[in-house]
Amino acid sequence: MGTRIEALNSQNQWQLTGFELKPGINPASFSDVSRGGRDVYVVSCSDDNRFSYVDRSVSGLDLERGSEKEIRSTRLERIATLTTASAPFEISIQTEKMPVPIQLRVVHTDSL
Repeated sequence: MGTRIEALNSQNQWQLTGFELKPGINPASFSDVSRGGRDVYVVSCSDDNRFSYVDRSVSGLDLERGSEKEIRSTRLERIATLTTASAPFEISIQTEKMPVPIQLRVVHTDSL
């Protein structure tokens, strides 16, 4: 039960990224700099596992030190609400550490 984040690999197949969120567990996040600024996306699973959410931080602070990252959003904008019947949410992202963008998708599932 929960939320999976998958990436499109070089064979054009979706593979797990290692981010599988169970209901009520802390959210995952990823950043994107491909649109001329920094967008921070936050992915979470509802406590009752009925929904997965994708939010974009509208304002706040994104801190990174080594492998640690902390996001303090003062306001989030909901851009997707997923159920098991929903199509996955897909997005192309690029970080400042990536030479080329990658395709990610968020999937809500009954089982992990």
